Amino acid sequence: MTAFFVSFALPFLFCASAVLAVAALGRTWRTYGRELLVLRAQLAATPDLRDFTSRVATVQVREFSSAKRRKAIRVRNSAPARQIAGQRAVA
Repeated sequence: MTAFFVSFALPFLFCASAVLAVAALGRTWRTYGRELLVLRAQLAATPDLRDFTSRVATVQVREFSSAKRRKAIRVRNSAPARQIAGQRAVA
């Protein structure tokens, strides 16, 4: 049953997508074809040599890093063994 359905559904969907694509291309040509022809005529009417000016803007980016921090700020009367054990647990 499923194979029978798929044997009809897949070709139908393929053909429907092809029809949709052709319709979209036809509609696009109908909408913008006239403008394309006008642009081609204007391009043909322009002289071969034209003057252009261009401007280039550059941006230099520098990566700033803060000064190296101390490994840890020690609190008075703290045990360094706790910090080492904590570092082992994190690693």
